[in-house]
Amino acid sequence: MNRVIVAIGGTGQMVLHYYAQLFLVGLVRRPFHALVFDTDDFSPSLKFLSALFSDVSVCTGASGAGDVPSISLHTLKARNKQGLVSDI
Repeated sequence: MNRVIVAIGGTGQMVLHYYAQLFLVGLVRRPFHALVFDTDDFSPSLKFLSALFSDVSVCTGASGAGDVPSISLHTLKARNKQGLVSDI
């Protein structure tokens, strides 16, 4: 897997959400690894897709794990009261 997507904040999450949908319907064929960074909660759809892709990867075993995307969710801690990703 050589495609890495970095999604930052709510807008990044929405872009990744739509990209993952394109993968699921077959318009995007290459699997990807997504890193999601946010100071707030993650979208329910990305939480679901992260768990789904992880479960499928476990079920396919080592032989098919490279064909399954992965989504890693990372919460950032704010140093100030605004909690902007750019401040972190």
